[in-house]
Amino acid sequence: MELDIFLIFLTGVFAWFTAVLSGGSGSLIFLPLSFLFLPAETMAPVTVIAMFFSNMFNTLRHLHNADPTKLKKSLAKVFVCAFLSVWLYSVTDALIYSVLLLLFYISHLALGVRLNRGSLPSYFVTGFFGISPLPPATATDDKAASNILNLISLVTVISGYVFFGIINSNILLSGVAGGIGAVSGGLIGKRFSAAFPDRVFRTLINIVLIVCVCIIVAGQL
Repeated sequence: MELDIFLIFLTGVFAWFTAVLSGGSGSLIFLPLSFLFLPAETMAPVTVIAMFFSNMFNTLRHLHNADPTKLKKSLAKVFVCAFLSVWLYSVTDALIYSVLLLLFYISHLALGVRLNRGSLPSYFVTGFFGISPLPPATATDDKAASNILNLISLVTVISGYVFFGIINSNILLSGVAGGIGAVSGGLIGKRFSAAFPDRVFRTLINIVLIVCVCIIVAGQL
């Protein structure tokens, strides 16, 4: 158990370190890699907990820049969409979840389909798949407010996991280990981000992630 926790911590470090270098999302990298150490049905909640730690660290640094008007307008849809998506996750078979996850990764990474921050689909993806989607390259939204809403979405998702009996002590411990790794990997990545050609690096990462999700699907057959 101790070895698995340490490996999950290292996965968090690698995922968020790589995300900074490639301009991607740490959760998109962490979730499929976590299948090496976790059962398929625990990947999403562990990833969400890890993502909560990473997002909380980033959100607190920019808290004072958020637009309160946007926060008030969006709170209700964040709560409702996040909670409903967790309910849907709780009643979805692991094989169906894996196939839908593969389709999402192909459309998101290979075909370039992007979701706007603060949109209902983005909150649904976080609650159902347990990952944070990439925004469009031309996104011009209020990043500070979006970060706060994403953090609220993650709190709602985690509360939903507790409500539906999805989270146990092992999942919580794994998520905390991944979250500490996520914060560490993000900080390390920022120190080396200027030294890597992000376009080539991003392409290689996308290919590896799609292959990893294919392995997850195969594991459910």
